[in-house]
Amino acid sequence: MMASFTLISVNGSAQGNANIMEEVHIHMNSSSLITGETLLFSADVVSAQTNKHSNLSSILYVEIIDKDLKPIYQAKIRLSKGKGYGDFFIPSLIPTGSYQLIAYTRWMRNFNQFYHHPLQIVNPFEVYTPNQESKQLSVEFYPEGGNLVNGVENTMAVEVKDYQGRGVDFNGRVVDQEGTVIDNISSVSPGFALFNYTPKSNTQYQLIIEDLTGNFQFFDLPEVMPNKYAIQVEVRERYFITRIACDCEETIQFQVFYGAQKILEKEVISNEEFSLSKYELNEGTLLLKALKDDVNISQRIVYNRSKQKPLTEFINQPYKNRALVSLPINFQEETRFSISVNKVNDNGIPLHLNSSEKLLSGVKELHRFDPNFLFDPKGEKLVNDLMIASTWKFEDLPHEIRLLPDHRGEMVSGQIKIHDSVNVENAFVAYSIIGKEYQIKAAPVMNDGRFNMVVEPLEEGRVAYITSMDKLSADMIEVDPQFLQSFPALEFPPVILDSAMVREIVERSIRNQIENAYFEVKADSITEQKPYIEQFGHFDYYYVLDDYNRFPTIRESFIEYIPMVAVRGKEPSLEFRVSLKTLMKPKLEPYAFLDGLPVKSEEILAFSPYRIESIGVINNRYFMGPKVIDGIISFRTKEGNLQGFVPGHQSRELKYKAVSPEKTYTFPEYENSEVRESDLSAKIPDFRDQLYWNPEVVVDESGKFDLQFFTSDTKGRFEVVVEGITVEGEPVSIRKYFNVE
Repeated sequence: MMASFTLISVNGSAQGNANIMEEVHIHMNSSSLITGETLLFSADVVSAQTNKHSNLSSILYVEIIDKDLKPIYQAKIRLSKGKGYGDFFIPSLIPTGSYQLIAYTRWMRNFNQFYHHPLQIVNPFEVYTPNQESKQLSVEFYPEGGNLVNGVENTMAVEVKDYQGRGVDFNGRVVDQEGTVIDNISSVSPGFALFNYTPKSNTQYQLIIEDLTGNFQFFDLPEVMPNKYAIQVEVRERYFITRIACDCEETIQFQVFYGAQKILEKEVISNEEFSLSKYELNEGTLLLKALKDDVNISQRIVYNRSKQKPLTEFINQPYKNRALVSLPINFQEETRFSISVNKVNDNGIPLHLNSSEKLLSGVKELHRFDPNFLFDPKGEKLVNDLMIASTWKFEDLPHEIRLLPDHRGEMVSGQIKIHDSVNVENAFVAYSIIGKEYQIKAAPVMNDGRFNMVVEPLEEGRVAYITSMDKLSADMIEVDPQFLQSFPALEFPPVILDSAMVREIVERSIRNQIENAYFEVKADSITEQKPYIEQFGHFDYYYVLDDYNRFPTIRESFIEYIPMVAVRGKEPSLEFRVSLKTLMKPKLEPYAFLDGLPVKSEEILAFSPYRIESIGVINNRYFMGPKVIDGIISFRTKEGNLQGFVPGHQSRELKYKAVSPEKTYTFPEYENSEVRESDLSAKIPDFRDQLYWNPEVVVDESGKFDLQFFTSDTKGRFEVVVEGITVEGEPVSIRKYFNVE
């Protein structure tokens, strides 16, 4: 079958259609871990417009990166109709620190989009060294709308952090260069405050903060720049009262975006107020944008509060150790969801709900926002104030799409480095995954040097090769990296531990070490992977060389007992010729492969025959994607790893990273409270903090699911977290709490 690929062009009209874009939501069992624990995660990949599960991508790329933006983990996760899951075991080699979990599809990389959530990892086996204490504060200023406008009242947000990067409560005052007090301010949340003032050009303003020791610290405010514009918003119960401030009177183009979708556009007059009805806008984060001559001159993020709250339930009845817990989970319609039951940890970074992540999908800084404030009318103003200090996640759509999605399989793409002496007309490249069950894919090189091909994902890491099937050198072939190579600035909040936290971590570590000691008894099972179908199917002729007399050269084997393949020419220019079983004469060259690697005739004929296990022959015209071949000669070594064969300049070695195997997560079950002599499972210590994990559950239109699990020997407060998406794209978040005594 011939494969075809099209370079997708995204024109201006697509700016209003976000359905081509994907988003990722991750449900983790915890964002605060200690070494020896396992990070469990379930992923939902959805359409950015409908929030329904996306069928576009079949692979999700997940990474954990450190503060130096270097990956410490990378995984490829299979997606089935937009749903996938995996885990990362945290070994004792990982140092205490702040990390980020990153997730994205190949398609999302075209739009510079990815999911991220901060993680905190504590290694209890290393000495904890806090940051060197300092009284110096750090301050960031965020003018509303991104600019300060001369001569009109502006709103300025200010963020104050201590030497450990924590927001601190503070009091201060704003003064001009003459020392006149413009405004007295105090924080409305730890490390955050707002104030209003009317700045004048050629005037320097300062913020004076008195720290806890009574010392004063001075910080210069941003200067007023001429000819600037600022979107200013006042939050009312039913409206956003909006104006575009400037020291001018002009007609401004005004737009509102929900995600990447433009939902409103009109012309407004600068400095004149106009209202935006909340009932006519989408719930969640919205971008207000002002343009002049199609150039962005100001933007402001606002938050339109959701009227629905996630379900939270507190179960008053305490449970005993190793007791059965049965909880009904009810939805209104067909839903796909994941469930985690874990001991409550108040020391980590709060996890956002699916519903809160959807509401905040437009901003990069999820960690700024307390999920509870998103649904509380009293917290709406604070959320909108924090939006002044936030950045918009979605960028303008690119004009061209470089990376095609992993739709039918795993995409491998790249480009030939073209220069004057290189002709790529009718050129082909091959991607080979070497092994006993090898895989070979071929793709044509387009006029711009690009190529794309689809391989079937494998659950085993392998050696791979990129090969020019023509006369080009493999050094001229650039293969697109599978994972991100760079990241924008991300925040890595410092790990701060006090004595109470240290005591809890020690107890948690002891429980975890006991659990790991009995890991073999409680290990999860890996779902049996589907066998990979042999690349060439059935050969017309197949020879196991040990069934015949061994000859000192491979050429003699063809002469003696493989008559449909002839070797023509003189050394070193030897060529294979295959006698096709059809009446037509061969017009195209046959191809030889060694463990799946395309090889030249003279290369394989010079190889040792004693390392060859078998030879398969197809003496018919063969279609390898768009590549047409008159005959296949496939050599297989005894070990399936090329066995010392050194490829020529047309091939270059790569590393194929396998997709993570799917697992079935299991947890102990206890028949009754009386331990019998034969009941081995009851004698095994059970100090689990993670009582239950199911990364993918599907309920039908009845919406009912009976959750059942057993408590462990660990006492304390536990949290049941249910995160899902209905068939109509509505996010679902449920929290239930209970105690084990």
